[in-house]
Amino acid sequence: MIFQLIVDVLLVRATLGFGLRNGIDWQRGCGKS
Repeated sequence: MIFQLIVDVLLVRATLGFGLRNGIDWQRGCGKS
């Protein structure tokens, strides 16, 4: 269970980091167009 928790935390952090970068790019590109 501990291992699963660590994996979940890493996945969440990776997803948030990717989402933030993608969100900024989307706002600059599609959002203002």
